Amino acid sequence: FFSSRRRHTRLQGDWSSDVCSSDLTGNTVDFNGTSSQTIDPFNFNNLRISGNKNNGTITLGSGTIKVGGDFAATATSIGAYSATGNTVEFTGSDASNSMTISTSMNFNNLVINKAGQSLLVTNPSSIINIAGDHTLAAGQFLATNATINMTGGNWKNNGATFSDRKSTRLNSSHLV
Repeated sequence: FFSSRRRHTRLQGDWSSDVCSSDLTGNTVDFNGTSSQTIDPFNFNNLRISGNKNNGTITLGSGTIKVGGDFAATATSIGAYSATGNTVEFTGSDASNSMTISTSMNFNNLVINKAGQSLLVTNPSSIINIAGDHTLAAGQFLATNATINMTGGNWKNNGATFSDRKSTRLNSSHLV
């Protein structure tokens, strides 16, 4: 069983939600191992994927991974992001949170559910690849400097705001 009251927790191995307390309020969990890592579904506050992965795979486990704070995927030498069968949902009540992606990141389903708040993509070279559905449930998704590639699924806007000044490509996707 794992419970952390530290502000920053670094993990070299995989994350399994069945051995962790749900009390990570205000915490940052940093997956900074030097090879492949798996991130199981869980409610994270701040989530980071960092370090040199030595051509390893980052697997986003099947289910819903929630991020209530900031998200940073700045790892180097990644073989692949595997996101089959999962949903990454950005939640939280902070006025503004950031999504930092150093190069590109693959998502299966991506949900922005910020209830009157915003999620800002900060890196102008960010490439966000979405294979499944992209749902704008609530709040603002400010991807003004990012490239978003939708390769399948549906683009659903349920009343949120989307701002994009660079490039959004909807390939075989449906606007709902």
